[in-house]
Amino acid sequence: LDISPGLRGSLEFTFSLTAGSGIISHLKHSGGELKNGKTIECLTFALGKMQFPIKQKVSARLTFVFDYKEDVGRNRP
Repeated sequence: LDISPGLRGSLEFTFSLTAGSGIISHLKHSGGELKNGKTIECLTFALGKMQFPIKQKVSARLTFVFDYKEDVGRNRP
């Protein structure tokens, strides 16, 4: 976000959650308006490390919507 101010748009990912452990598998960027390769790479990496404690296998579609505002949540010098 520091490199691409004004980042806006949506990203879609599809994935499965493994029964018991809730580990994300078959994670794939599946579309969206945002075409920023570094953002897609970063979110793919972050999502791949996530885990959801569930008891059954789940297939899901997840959409992230970005409306980056430079002044929100930022540390000021």
